Amino acid sequence: MNTSPHGMPSDSLLLVVALLLVAGSAGAFLLARGRQKARYLAMRRSGGHSQPLQAAKHPGVQGHVGHQGPSEVRATDLLRLTKEEEARRKNALKLIEGGKVREGALILEELGLQRYAISALEQARLIEDACAILMRMNRPNRAGVVFQRNGMPLKAAEHFLIANLPEEAARCYLEAGKKDSLCLQRAADIFEGLGKFAEALDAYSRHEALAGDYVRFCLNHACYEPLRDFMHDSKRTREGFAILDMYATKKLVKSLPLDTQTAQSLCLWCKTVKRVELIEMSLRKLSENKNLLSLFWSLLPEEFASQIVTSLLQAPHFKAPEGKPFLLRNARALHDAKRHALAALFYEETGRILMAAKCQAFSGDPGYALDLLHHADGDPHLARQLLSLLSPHTATPRARHARYSQDVVHAAIRILQSVDPDADELHTASPFSLIA
Repeated sequence: MNTSPHGMPSDSLLLVVALLLVAGSAGAFLLARGRQKARYLAMRRSGGHSQPLQAAKHPGVQGHVGHQGPSEVRATDLLRLTKEEEARRKNALKLIEGGKVREGALILEELGLQRYAISALEQARLIEDACAILMRMNRPNRAGVVFQRNGMPLKAAEHFLIANLPEEAARCYLEAGKKDSLCLQRAADIFEGLGKFAEALDAYSRHEALAGDYVRFCLNHACYEPLRDFMHDSKRTREGFAILDMYATKKLVKSLPLDTQTAQSLCLWCKTVKRVELIEMSLRKLSENKNLLSLFWSLLPEEFASQIVTSLLQAPHFKAPEGKPFLLRNARALHDAKRHALAALFYEETGRILMAAKCQAFSGDPGYALDLLHHADGDPHLARQLLSLLSPHTATPRARHARYSQDVVHAAIRILQSVDPDADELHTASPFSLIA
């Protein structure tokens, strides 16, 4: 084995020397790179030649995915030009300043200064030329940004799709779709594919021509509340129910929340499309809340409400015993809604004769209650029941229906006087003593 004069094996010594040389070279390279960047930054601050296009107001393409921040050093910033290249750069600047922007930008691109060529073209409103450079650089996302910020959303959308940025493309189609339903349709399709249903519905809602697509989308994705809100007037209600079949209508009504807006919507839909099945679904839905059921009846036009009552009374399934509770709930709702004549019809059908008589009296027709008293052969129990039902409304002079029910009260009092002169109702400080 060979040894050095100091006793160290010569092979090991050579290995150590080689490692030291490699480490020294790497350190020198990193130091040189650091000094080069420092010189570049110093030149930029002093206005030196490392800023090839000082006239450019836009140092680069900003504001999107892949953008390098202004503090980052790009390859073009570190590019060292030869004397010949520097002369060409100056010539390009003169061409640009003289209005020959395309010629100057072409020279800058050939020199590897694409960033500044793009900036010059964009300032000159030569947007497609600027983006062509970006596409040659394989930067479709940055081309999309340039098109978008220069008011060319369709071109921007195309380039975002090439860059595999579908959401950005969809937003550009939305922007382009202010007067074009096809763009909105494209945006909605992309949003749907991304699972962004709210954005898809927003796209459909922006054009009347897409009303049917809006309804179908809601049905396909069980978006029932947005569908309710969409059909907020007669026109859209007709458009919606032209698509809704019976199964879809049942799903829609069943899925809506029990609130005031639902009651108002169901009322609008029923009086617009006038489908018997929809009316029954609506009444069954609202039967779960007496206040909403009463609101529904109060919002219907009088004539249409009368038609509904007549239709329900003729339906065989409501004449059966199991249909009586449904009719009774609606009778109470009609009574609360001040639709007394209609309430009386349901009360009579369910065997609530006294309540039917009361409602008829309130509606301005006391004859039903008077006939009831006369045919009862002076029954004091019946007289007391009618008095109990009608007294709150005869007691207050301002009561809306007092003048209609007083005839019945008089008749009931005469019956009590003839049968039981000592009846408590005839001697207490009550409206009956005043009427008598």
